[in-house]
Amino acid sequence: LARSWSGMTPSHFSFTLVLLWIGLLRQVDPYHVTQLIGRKLLANQTEIAIGKYNVFVPLKKECAAGCEKNGNCNQEEGRCECPWGKTGPTCTEEALPNCRANVSAIPSCGIYIPKNCHCYRQCAEVYCKGISKGDVASCEHELGQKILEPNCFVYKDKPLSEQWSTIPSATDAVDWYRTDPFTEVEKQQKVPPHNGPKTSRYNNLVLPLADCPASCSNRGSCVREPPDAKDPRCFCRKGWKGKDCSEHDAQEACWFDPECGGRGKCVGGFCHCDPGYWGV
Repeated sequence: LARSWSGMTPSHFSFTLVLLWIGLLRQVDPYHVTQLIGRKLLANQTEIAIGKYNVFVPLKKECAAGCEKNGNCNQEEGRCECPWGKTGPTCTEEALPNCRANVSAIPSCGIYIPKNCHCYRQCAEVYCKGISKGDVASCEHELGQKILEPNCFVYKDKPLSEQWSTIPSATDAVDWYRTDPFTEVEKQQKVPPHNGPKTSRYNNLVLPLADCPASCSNRGSCVREPPDAKDPRCFCRKGWKGKDCSEHDAQEACWFDPECGGRGKCVGGFCHCDPGYWGV
């Protein structure tokens, strides 16, 4: 065999291998070969036995009724994919209720602007979900919490449902805390709003929404930047722009594909897909 191959050109060699491969296939039932390849290619589908042959059909799992009104039904997993800040079988539940500036605002976990302490706990529950206790520190590091040690506040004498993440005004009754870390509530250290190194860290650079045009349309934060600026301005959430964050910026909102693949519509940074489609 070695002598017979020595004088072969590369093309002759390749052709011989193909013949050998075909010869091997003839020793196997073509049906079983096809079935084996089919199992590999269609691993995410299901099969139905019909007589001698198996027929592969797409695997589609149903979502809760009403899912596609607010979210996308992932038919592979049978769950509803929700926009940011929403959760539940039909995307009608708030995942971060205390991370909103008010009942109509878009939630945010950003730690550069102080939030309500309840918000930081909810952010940790979302981002660190399923992480073992020993790995919580790495989750906090990814969130930037370990580096920045963000401060948070709690409104006095207000129920949890009214603990918003809007910067308190000078007349609001609040307690400020230094979160170290925010996943461990018992380690929160109470600090005054303005007092040297242990300050609330906003020092009038971040203001109540009411101090900005149209309260930034509940889609941003009111900031004084640069610090010596005469008037504050809106710092808009991703996907919104304009003086009062009232203009939709689709290019920034759905950065992966502003057109949502031609099978959906970008709504507030979320590709709301046509029925039968899901994903980013």
